[in-house]
Amino acid sequence: MINKEQVKLVVTDEDGTFLDLGGEDFSRERFGAVFARMREAGCRFAVATSNQSFQVEEIFGELAPQISIIGSNGAYVHPEGSDAQVSVASEVAVERVLAAHEAYPAIPLCAVCADGAFCERGADEDFVAEMTMYSHNMRLVDSLADAEARKDVLMYWSRVNEGRLADSILSLRRKIGEAMDVVDSGVGGGYGYFDVIQQGVSKASGIRVLLASFDINESQVMAFGDAGNDIEMLRLAGVGVAMGNASDEVKAAADVIAEPCLEQGVLKVLEQVFGR
Repeated sequence: MINKEQVKLVVTDEDGTFLDLGGEDFSRERFGAVFARMREAGCRFAVATSNQSFQVEEIFGELAPQISIIGSNGAYVHPEGSDAQVSVASEVAVERVLAAHEAYPAIPLCAVCADGAFCERGADEDFVAEMTMYSHNMRLVDSLADAEARKDVLMYWSRVNEGRLADSILSLRRKIGEAMDVVDSGVGGGYGYFDVIQQGVSKASGIRVLLASFDINESQVMAFGDAGNDIEMLRLAGVGVAMGNASDEVKAAADVIAEPCLEQGVLKVLEQVFGR
């Protein structure tokens, strides 16, 4: 049994972990109750996601000011009560991604920037619609090489048919080299998702910013995740929790296996630790 006195920061991924990739919501009543008990116990709550900060704020509504946000896979970190820190990709890194995109035009990309996101005109409509759901500040450009789409880039999103996921990641890794990293971010609905992220910038690096801000250590963190971009933070946390729907690789990086996201696995663990 996890001792609640030892947990001072709970960090959860969103899609496929706290939320279903298909858009299933969470029980706000149950979360509100356990969130209040976490606060009473002196435990903070953070969301670590590929999504942008304003999407997180919309999801959590009135509770948003009381949570910390690690957005864009660690490129945006907003500790509760402090100013946000933003890490922008170098021009060299952006150039390498754009070269890879030109070499593999069938692999769609969405540029995630400091003030919004960009997809190309002519991209698959369903792809654009889903990326818009995660951004809520989407703009269309003729090319991701356009000046507005390459200014203050935090990361890139992509989605391909699930059977193409591994090959797509490998192809982009080879072309981009060490300028950026490519990590899977989950599967669902027949699609595989992945992110092109800055080297050294991740959900785990975002957690380290929170640790410094709150003056706590790694052993006092409990983290939840389901995909490849969660592995580093699960290993970092004192208690790493993989969802029942996670891959074997993610489960191997965890200390605890929770029930799947569709069965509210995160809430069930939090209720076990902090009471109902």
